[in-house]
Amino acid sequence: VAKPSTEKPRTPLPGKLVVLLAVIGVFSFGVAGDAFLVLRAHDLGFAAALIPIAWSVLHAAKVAAAYVVGKNNVQSRLVAALAWTIGAVGLAVLAVDAPATLWIGAALLGVCHGAREPIEKALVRALAPDDARGRAFGAYALTTGILELPSGIAIGALWQIEGGATALLAALVVVAVAAALLALTRPR
Repeated sequence: VAKPSTEKPRTPLPGKLVVLLAVIGVFSFGVAGDAFLVLRAHDLGFAAALIPIAWSVLHAAKVAAAYVVGKNNVQSRLVAALAWTIGAVGLAVLAVDAPATLWIGAALLGVCHGAREPIEKALVRALAPDDARGRAFGAYALTTGILELPSGIAIGALWQIEGGATALLAALVVVAVAAALLALTRPR
């Protein structure tokens, strides 16, 4: 004879959290991975010796943004939308065929990437019930992680077919839509 379960039922993830994860998913699909900076540097004719410096600019901006956002425990949808918008601007700058754009675009994308994770995680934490927090963070990691591969494939394929500027502008459109959705929607 089976014993009755003494476990209480799992709390479902709230609808407002599911909406947030869906919007984060849209952003995750659109944002170009860091490796595309290397491709863009190559497209713009940079010497191989300068590419690690551009990579360092990206990551220095990423660290600085993550430190500022994380230290101040920012958990605002509007600040996240602003960070994503900075990423969209960074993609637009990188799409311009001029060498100086690599440095500016790298810094802007670094700010976006550095700010996004601490803000997104703070938003997830704020919306998740205490007894569902682990599942909420698992859903966040799944959402962002699972969309990185098709994003890279889509952006890479477009890069091969239409060129880097077109691929970056397509990514910009998806990122801008995600930023607008995050800023304008009130998760229920």
